[in-house]
Amino acid sequence: MKNNDRKSIKLIIKITIIIFVVIAIYRMIPKYPEPLYYVDSYQELFKAISLEKVILIPDEDLLPNINYNYTVYLKSRFSYDVEGYTIYSDLDESNVDVCMFIQCKQNIEEHYYSDIRADLSINGVDVEVEHYPLFTDVTFIFDKYRYTLHFTHSLDISDKDAIDIITNMISK
Repeated sequence: MKNNDRKSIKLIIKITIIIFVVIAIYRMIPKYPEPLYYVDSYQELFKAISLEKVILIPDEDLLPNINYNYTVYLKSRFSYDVEGYTIYSDLDESNVDVCMFIQCKQNIEEHYYSDIRADLSINGVDVEVEHYPLFTDVTFIFDKYRYTLHFTHSLDISDKDAIDIITNMISK
């Protein structure tokens, strides 16, 4: 009887070790080759970030009517936790530089959050508007996420349109 008890205990220990090793190996295998992945539509992007209640996204009908690409950023290759996103459009078919993107990224560097110049305030959130010769950036920080709306001047979008998009995001 004692011999059977020892065999049972050894078997339980071996099974426990095997389970531990399998779990450890599973956790070491990356879920994605990079800490990001691409989705094909606004709806897929919205679904991917909808679990993160603090991430803001503009309503699709406010975006200019051009073709977009969508990227979801993850905290790491080993995680399903969403860290941000990018909605972007590059060159159009005529190779005219028509570029627009909206980017949301979480950054753990505290100094990165404090460099917003308050050009205007929307619902208590400071918004910085920077005009350059070829493009404009509108940036704000909300709940440790940095949002940037970037658009080239060749795109038919005004500062007011950009502020409307930002207002829509902040007001949700």
